[in-house]
Amino acid sequence: MFVTVHTQSAEWLRILNQYKGMKEKAKKMKNEKPNKIPRGYRLKPATHQLIVKIQKLLGSDQDQAIAAACTSLYAELQKNGSAK
Repeated sequence: MFVTVHTQSAEWLRILNQYKGMKEKAKKMKNEKPNKIPRGYRLKPATHQLIVKIQKLLGSDQDQAIAAACTSLYAELQKNGSAK
């Protein structure tokens, strides 16, 4: 009987410690700020719509969509010569 109670207590302590660890990890994640810096640029509605379309095609967030679009445009300008 003592062995059963002791084993159950050890199991409960293990679960409790695991829960505490998960709780601390969630707290750290909540306090971490994303590595993105908001810029607050004002864009035309048509530009926002294009960004949304690119996001859907790439399955990414706004930053990744804008970066991909800029990279693509830059490569195209280098290839064909920049429009002056």
